[in-house]
Amino acid sequence: MDLNTIIKVAVALITVLITFINSFISSFGGGEITTVPIASSTTQTQPVSSGTTVTPPPSTGSHGTFTITAYGWGHGVGLSQEGAIVMAQAGSTYVDILRHYYSGTFVVSDNNTPKTITYGGVSYPIVDFLCKTVKAEIGASAPEAAIKAQAGAIYTFAKFYKYNVGSSQIAMSSSYTSGSNLEKYVLSYLGMTSLSGTPVGKFVSTDGTSACMTMFGASAAGHTTDAKSVWGEYYSYLVPVSTPETVASKTYTISAADMKTYILNYKSGMVLSSNPAEWLSIANHDCSLNNAIGYVTSIRVGTEYMTGWKFKASVLKHAIRSHCFTLVYNQ
Repeated sequence: MDLNTIIKVAVALITVLITFINSFISSFGGGEITTVPIASSTTQTQPVSSGTTVTPPPSTGSHGTFTITAYGWGHGVGLSQEGAIVMAQAGSTYVDILRHYYSGTFVVSDNNTPKTITYGGVSYPIVDFLCKTVKAEIGASAPEAAIKAQAGAIYTFAKFYKYNVGSSQIAMSSSYTSGSNLEKYVLSYLGMTSLSGTPVGKFVSTDGTSACMTMFGASAAGHTTDAKSVWGEYYSYLVPVSTPETVASKTYTISAADMKTYILNYKSGMVLSSNPAEWLSIANHDCSLNNAIGYVTSIRVGTEYMTGWKFKASVLKHAIRSHCFTLVYNQ
C-alpha cells in the first residue's frame, strides 16, 4: 500500500470517528467538534457594526494641545521701554527713569566719551550709533525723556562692553531722519548743540566710575524681574521694580506633537510619559502680575527642572514672547 493510499485511509477513519463522537455528544445536547482552519498570512479585518464601541489605541503622546499665555515682552530685566514711555508721559525725567529701573544707581557724566562706538565689527560715529539703535529699540516717536533714557541705557551698555557691541545684543535701524526730534533728543542727551560738538555721554553707575550692565526690553509684566532668576547671576541694580505700563498678553496654542518635538530637540534622551499632561509643570514663579501669574523661576520639563527663561529660549526657541506665562494642557 503506497503513502497516498495510507493517508486517504487515515483521513476516512478520522472522519468516521468524528461523526461517531458528534452523534454521541449530540445525544446529550452538547455542541460539535469542528476542525480549525489554518490562518492565512494575510491579515483580515472584521466589519464593525454601527452599534459597536471601538476602544481607541493607547496614547502615543501626540494628542491634545498646550495653551500658553505670555505676559509682557522680552526677558523683563532692567528698563522696560513701554514703562519708560509711560513715565515720560507722566513727567519723569530721563534720569528719574534710569534710576527707577536700575535700583540704587546714579547717572554720571562721562568726560571720556568716545566719538565712535563699534557695532557688529563696524565703527559708527556716536550720534549715528545712538540714533539708529534708539530708533530700533524704543522708536523714533517716543517722548523726549524716554528717548534719552534709552540712549543712556544703550550708552552705558556699550561702555560696559568697552564700546564694542555685538549685533545680537542690541537692535539697530539702517537709517534715521536727519534733523528729526530723535536726533535732537540724542544730541541733547550728549550735551551737543550740533553734530560737530564734543559728546559727553551720561552713564548708569553704582560707584560713579564703573558702568552697569544696563539690560532693557520691550515691556514687563506687573514689575520687572531680577537677573539672577533669568541668567543665574546677581546684579544689585537688576532687581524687581514696579513698572507703570498696561500689561499686554498673547496666547499661543502648541500641539502636543509639536511640544514633544521641541522637548526632544532640546534633549533627545528626555523621558516623556504617554500622557502629555505630565510633560510640563510650573513649579515656581515670582507673582509679578498677581498670585497666580508671574515670571516663571522654575518649570519641570519631562524629568528636568529649569528656569522659565531657559524653557522659552532653549526649549521653545523663543516661540513665546515672555517667560511670564501660564500653561494649560487641553486633551
